[in-house]
Amino acid sequence: MKNFILLLALANVVSSGLFSQDLKKATIKIKSPVALAYSPNNKYLALANSSELQLLNAGSDTRAANIAGSKGVNKITFSIDNMTMAAACEDGTIKIWSVPDGKLLSTLSGHTAQVIDLRFSNNDQSLVSISDDKSVIIWEVPTAKLTFNEKDHTKSIRGLDV
Repeated sequence: MKNFILLLALANVVSSGLFSQDLKKATIKIKSPVALAYSPNNKYLALANSSELQLLNAGSDTRAANIAGSKGVNKITFSIDNMTMAAACEDGTIKIWSVPDGKLLSTLSGHTAQVIDLRFSNNDQSLVSISDDKSVIIWEVPTAKLTFNEKDHTKSIRGLDV
């Protein structure tokens, strides 16, 4: 396995309202990474390739948890409270894990093609996802239930911002 050195710039808002940059160096032992995300508190770094997802302690490069059942991850996002992490998967599912223990909390099924992007919203009570199936779905996170599904788009949606 190759060592990848990633220089990651983290933008932090300072009290004056100006932006400053904090550079973090991480030595990651994962082959061909395709998705990565820092937790909002910059304590954890999630990194995925086509066959695995690793949750690392940011800054020390040590593994915080082994994440099971995480093949084909396209995108990773953390909840604002840093307690959960969600992954958009190629098989059309979304997986949600607790942080930092990596326990699988739920698998959301509703898309019929790979999930492209996802974001927590509504104080982490909702999760919005988009897929190659041309749909936008809103999920209720605590109950893992689909609450809204819009499939009337004529083309695939390629980006999401909540």
